[in-house]
Amino acid sequence: MVSGGCQRRTWRPSPFRASVPSCLRASHESRQRGFTLVELLVVIGIIAILMGILLPVLAAARAKAKDTQCESNIRQLGMGMMMYTDQNKGYMPFDSNSGSYSNPLDYDSNNNQCLGMNGTAMWFNAVLPMINLPDYYTTLNTNPNTPGEPVPTLGDNSVLICPSATAMATASTTPKDGETANVRCVNNSYFEVYAETQYIGPLTPAGTAPPKANAPTNAFYICLCYAINSKIHTGTHPTVKLSQLAPSSSIALFVERRMSPNEITPSDPQYTSLTTKGLLPSAGGSDYISGYAMAPVSACWETFTSRHRNGGYICFADGHCDWYSLDQVCYPPNYNASTSDYNDPANVIWDPWGVAHN
Repeated sequence: MVSGGCQRRTWRPSPFRASVPSCLRASHESRQRGFTLVELLVVIGIIAILMGILLPVLAAARAKAKDTQCESNIRQLGMGMMMYTDQNKGYMPFDSNSGSYSNPLDYDSNNNQCLGMNGTAMWFNAVLPMINLPDYYTTLNTNPNTPGEPVPTLGDNSVLICPSATAMATASTTPKDGETANVRCVNNSYFEVYAETQYIGPLTPAGTAPPKANAPTNAFYICLCYAINSKIHTGTHPTVKLSQLAPSSSIALFVERRMSPNEITPSDPQYTSLTTKGLLPSAGGSDYISGYAMAPVSACWETFTSRHRNGGYICFADGHCDWYSLDQVCYPPNYNASTSDYNDPANVIWDPWGVAHN
């Protein structure tokens, strides 16, 4: 007894607990701390279902982000073009040709002269400084003693590179391009093109002296996912003012170009229709698409891409950009098979000097 009349109680272990063998108690406690096989399978199943739901969403978001970046890239080139023309009395810079050894990249056939790879009137040298980037010649690293920045290629974060571009043309070992219109691919990363290194003025006599007879012709490695519309500058319109491109909202200015003929495969939804329309190889058909010369610094409907949802982006002469499917570009609603340039005022005008099909 203790003071206050309360009795102190002494704790004793329960006879029932003491009677349970220690091995059974350990087994019972371990089962309480772990998961059963059924529970693990349920958790794994739930995770698999969530991944099946989330991965397509994430893939779609990633593709949308690449689409947005691509559209932004070509829009910046369009803005650069407008700023250049504002500073040059409205005149546009020049495009170029295929860049084969016999027809160098910077040869202006309309005026029978070579502008030089470093010519400030070449579009890739003229437009880029307008958007606070070095001209393209500076990045070509032609002088080992004064190297420029690395030329951007596929996978690089550059205004000249589409983030969705992965395929390049099949590498070729043909010496000096075999004197053909097609340019060859090097290491599946760059197009090897030939160009003069400096402006050498008019060639005389006109039309008879090949550029390579007048100045050294050097090989350059370039990679451009966007290019100027090759049908703007023609023999009858060697110099063009931006204001001449009317209606400006319909005339293609910059085009997202195909990096390889292999971008269009039989698995593409439009492959069958394009083959039927004679725009892809078929029995008795013409090969306008996969066999078209891959001119690396200019583009047209024949070299339009299909990277983004079986299509790509076009920047128009008024500065706006829009997405078009490959089928829309190659076979517009008002298609006229009598000519190779499909001008459709309601959609895209490729040749501003050609006949409008409506």
